[in-house]
Amino acid sequence: MATDARKRFSTPTTFVLLIFLSIALVITDLSGQFLGVPRQLTTWVTNGLYSGINAPGRWLTYSSFYLQDRAQLLESQRAREREYQDAVVKNRRFDALARENSELRQVLALVQRSPDLELVTAELTATVFEPGRNEILINRGKSHGVLDGMAVLDATGIYGQVVESLAFTSRVILITDRRLAVPVVVQRSGTHALITGIGNSSELVLEHAEITADIENGDLLVASGLGGVYPHGYPVGVVMSMEPDASGVEMRVMVEPLASMHRRTWLLVVVGGTTSEVAEE
Repeated sequence: MATDARKRFSTPTTFVLLIFLSIALVITDLSGQFLGVPRQLTTWVTNGLYSGINAPGRWLTYSSFYLQDRAQLLESQRAREREYQDAVVKNRRFDALARENSELRQVLALVQRSPDLELVTAELTATVFEPGRNEILINRGKSHGVLDGMAVLDATGIYGQVVESLAFTSRVILITDRRLAVPVVVQRSGTHALITGIGNSSELVLEHAEITADIENGDLLVASGLGGVYPHGYPVGVVMSMEPDASGVEMRVMVEPLASMHRRTWLLVVVGGTTSEVAEE
């Protein structure tokens, strides 16, 4: 059988067919310019089909990359926001500590400048929020020598008076409260007056000031020392405005307190000593 196949393959007819096939291939190759357009169309169709088939895969790949990049970007942004918030909190803590340290240094400096006064350092622990009342709580009481009626100061002015002393805490009424009155004197002219609060933390009023009283805007009012509660000469406030009342006999004098109402952490309680004038810096 193998011998028959070789005989068929080697016959002259087979040889002639191979020659014609070769000639046909040569002619086809030479006439390629005639087949260029069909070939180009076939290429476009093939490429279009290939792009269409692969388009969903490419879109999925691009979408996954986009979503992954966006997720990473959002996480990075959240991390930066957390770092920023942490930095803000730390800065606020540092600022608060700096203010507290500054207050404490001022209070200690006042103690050193007031050898005639026996002072106890106290820390504000709470603010009493009641209508018409300006009160605070401090962390000093009878066990520290703090008693009812004692004056309370801050580094810049008279702050208030102890109204209730317990073993380890005390309640202090501020000079801005309507129930408290402080005898003062105009430092420039020596005019005596009585100053009271009006219920807010930014204003005091000078009671029953005669229209002819030697008081001017900008005058400094200091404690007169009358009554032996507040140290003589310690600052109380500055005159802001003056208006005659309806009678025309007296005038309403508004005063800005020099003590930092509700903005202090460290205070001083006058537990003893004389009411002589406090030495100035």
